[in-house]
Amino acid sequence: MNNPSLGAILTADGDVSPGYEDIVEPRRGQSDLRWAAQEWQSSGSFAGSKHVSPEQAMTNIMASEGLQNIMEEVAKHRNVSLKEVKEESVEILKVMAHQQDISAIRKFAFFLAKMLKAMYNKIVVHRPGIELLRKAIKTCPVVLLPTHRSYADFILVSYVSFHYNLPFPVIAAGMDFYHMAYIGQLLREAGAFYIKRSFVDDVLYWAVFQEYVKMLVCQESAPMEFFLEGTRSRTAKTLRPKLGLLGCVCQYAWLKDVSDVLLVPINISYDRTLEEELYAWELLGIPKPKESTSGLFKAKRILKEKYGNVFIHIGQPVSVKAATKASFGPGIVDFHSALSAAQVSEIDCLALRLARDQMRLAAVSSFSFAAHFLLMRLQEGSTTVSYSELLCTVSEMLASVADNTQGSCCTLMLGGFRDAGELDACLRYAFQVHSNLVSLQGDAVFFSPFLASAASKRTNLDESQKKRFVLHLMLQHYANQSIHVLLPPSLLCLAVSCYGSSASSSYSANFDVALERYSKLLQLFSFEFIPPADKKQSFDEAVARLVKSGCGQSADGVLTVQHTSSPTLSSFYWSCLKPLVLTYRTAITVALRKEWSDEPSLVAAIRTAILEHFTETDGKDHSGESRSSSTLFSALSLDAIKNSVRALSKLGALRCQKSPEGGGVIPCRRLLSETFDLLTREDLPPPARL
Repeated sequence: MNNPSLGAILTADGDVSPGYEDIVEPRRGQSDLRWAAQEWQSSGSFAGSKHVSPEQAMTNIMASEGLQNIMEEVAKHRNVSLKEVKEESVEILKVMAHQQDISAIRKFAFFLAKMLKAMYNKIVVHRPGIELLRKAIKTCPVVLLPTHRSYADFILVSYVSFHYNLPFPVIAAGMDFYHMAYIGQLLREAGAFYIKRSFVDDVLYWAVFQEYVKMLVCQESAPMEFFLEGTRSRTAKTLRPKLGLLGCVCQYAWLKDVSDVLLVPINISYDRTLEEELYAWELLGIPKPKESTSGLFKAKRILKEKYGNVFIHIGQPVSVKAATKASFGPGIVDFHSALSAAQVSEIDCLALRLARDQMRLAAVSSFSFAAHFLLMRLQEGSTTVSYSELLCTVSEMLASVADNTQGSCCTLMLGGFRDAGELDACLRYAFQVHSNLVSLQGDAVFFSPFLASAASKRTNLDESQKKRFVLHLMLQHYANQSIHVLLPPSLLCLAVSCYGSSASSSYSANFDVALERYSKLLQLFSFEFIPPADKKQSFDEAVARLVKSGCGQSADGVLTVQHTSSPTLSSFYWSCLKPLVLTYRTAITVALRKEWSDEPSLVAAIRTAILEHFTETDGKDHSGESRSSSTLFSALSLDAIKNSVRALSKLGALRCQKSPEGGGVIPCRRLLSETFDLLTREDLPPPARL
């Protein structure tokens, strides 16, 4: 596979390692206008493809037999004329279709060069991945699948394409951008096509959409690009993939409209995320501002700040034909037909594989590991942290990752996993990038006072709560960048945490029992983390890492795990899932109270219960609560609360009932109780009032 191996992309001196290129540096000190106006020629596309004009695309799609049949069915169902339905289809296409134009692309390149130079120190690209993509584009249709952590993702792949003379991608974009004055049209002319967020029940829209995507994949010379996760990840974790667009692409290959389709996973990793503060407010329940051109100009304060480096890795293309062999054959008639359960399952497996490929391409900074340490100290009530202690502990964490024979699932952004002096330089650089969160003074790390933004005025939290909650959620965002690396051993610690005594800090369980609980926890957290391809292999890896790091022992089929409060690798494994466990335990406790009218009311009640827990305990142990559980402010994440309800529904512990009079959420007490027991930890009792 083309995945880069574990190592440093940049040295502590800031030099780019072999195999990588900084594509911003050549633009500094040079004319952006001259660069954007340079002769640009796309270097190749697959045989048989061609640029399809918007007019020709409209004609071809409206004349397609599949859409003609759907329009006739819709006209009969609505009892309207076929002409009316055709006019509606044309309007859908007018809104949806891209209008790629080289002059617009040049405008785009000019403004992007200026913006990116101002915001980022470096944009580092793994060059072998570029050449692999260039080769793939000439063989058959290619679909680009970047991770989605920021709005910047939209522009970065296009910027890379322009820089390397690759075909400019046609990008799936939400209707939010369509309504932005000037920007919406510029994006359309640069290759964006607009689709609704949800339209599964709109038969006509779905049919037009399928025909349009078929044209893009099977005829258009430019590769299509969409985000597998469907939306930005506000938590920095990889979200469970959406299957709609991917399912369409697979169907075209199954029907042999093309010989094959290559799916290219791309990971875009950021030192610092543009929307870090905005995400924290959204996770606290504050709606995001509506996208608008005026809002973009108002955000110029954000664009004046420095955001460190960006790292882009392009993975090995995945063949739809090779990855979904079972679905080739007579099982599908046309792409307007419903997929079978087996085909949906195969698409889901493919989507998860691609998500895991994206994770393996992740560039994780040393600051992400430091964020785990900072969060742990914040949760203990500390206001300052010893830098030498942090340096020592992060060094131990990085050594554990670097020595993992199973593979670390990440590439380190910077050096430091071998040399303490290099790590010191890396962390000092990171503290400069994240000076809005932490500052270093001598040997002390201080948490920066949080300056509330305009969004904070739209919440009923007091000033003290705002500062603490937002700081926790912003640090959690960066800790989550490496959570997939720490997850297997952390999950195993949780799996055995009910088998032992906190007094002796020792927990033991038979391998079979530990594996069963480990598997159940993976299933419970399936909306939080991408599950491993092989649960048993993941379990064995977790055991090996605990034993190798000295955090556990394995003998005679029994696993023993140690839990210490000192800042060691063991303490990280035990602490990094605490907020999530508190969220899910509270969700279960609240769900058991009664039958709920609908999911939103249950989600609101869970959030209120967690907030009340923090307000009432607030560092005091007056009700028998663990002091640590009253400072796990990341548990307030709205994404985690919603995921807990989804997970419990998927397990059958919550049953959604719909009727003409309304819906309802009915708890299954037995399954909820069993799930609660699965999350039992002596160091994290349930909220007392619940």
